[in-house]
Amino acid sequence: MEKNKRDIGHNSNLLIEDAFKDTLKDAYRSSVKASDAALNLWLKLSNLFKREAALTKEQENWNFNVDRHNEFIMKHDPNPATNKKDLRKKYKPKKLNQDEAYELYKEMDREFNEVFDLSGDAAAYFRGSEDPRILELVKEVDNEKDKDI
Repeated sequence: MEKNKRDIGHNSNLLIEDAFKDTLKDAYRSSVKASDAALNLWLKLSNLFKREAALTKEQENWNFNVDRHNEFIMKHDPNPATNKKDLRKKYKPKKLNQDEAYELYKEMDREFNEVFDLSGDAAAYFRGSEDPRILELVKEVDNEKDKDI
């Protein structure tokens, strides 16, 4: 009996490949979001310890351009008596008061929870998959984890 090409199951390997690719894409997206969020949290944590507010993008760009401009001026006129009027000043971060520091702490707490959720997304995608190849990978990794403990 010949199989009809319109029946369910025809080219089922392609469906599995597509599902596998979608699962990996979702896991990658989650990983990238978690990585970006972790970097932002690291920056906020350093600001919290220094008790300084973060500079805006415009202020950071200004400071970068000021550094380049001042290096140029110092290279052509290193005498502070004559180049003082040509040098530019940089933005300095604003000091945080206690309430602002607490608000930054609460914001970081929310973002830590989000990073925790995002870091678990990839594992949840793999554990929830119905593809036997992915389930085999999950079992292998879980067995490795059990051996380490």
